[in-house]
Amino acid sequence: MLHVAIVHRSLVPELLSGRKYVESRLSSRRSAPFGVVAVGDRIYFKASGGPFFATALAEHVEHFTFLTPRKVRLLARLYGDAVRATPEYWRSKLNARVGTFILLAKVTPVTEGPDYAAFPHYNRRAAWHAINDAGHFPRTPSPGPARPTCAV
Repeated sequence: MLHVAIVHRSLVPELLSGRKYVESRLSSRRSAPFGVVAVGDRIYFKASGGPFFATALAEHVEHFTFLTPRKVRLLARLYGDAVRATPEYWRSKLNARVGTFILLAKVTPVTEGPDYAAFPHYNRRAAWHAINDAGHFPRTPSPGPARPTCAV
């Protein structure tokens, strides 16, 4: 599966230099990449309001459910250096209930990526877009209970 991740412009040099090697997404609801990204998937990175700048492979993926502020603080301590997020980012995510952390491999600079805006169900406000092999956005993960792949 292909993914397009929209990231803050300040993270462009961090990703390209290899200092940022884990992509994190924390949310109050289950939305992509939660339950959608898997090991081996290709991720294209695009700067918010800017161009595509890199691609990478998902080497390891962990999905977390039933998060609490205490668990988010623990994730910040565990992944902070690899995620390269600011303290403000972690504070803004304290009420997240689900999270996805993706270990990136083979980060490569690019100048273009998939035309994800041309697909049905495109949401211009989404910061993550997943495109399956048939060229369609997959269904959003169901809101039912899920087991975490890694306990925090």
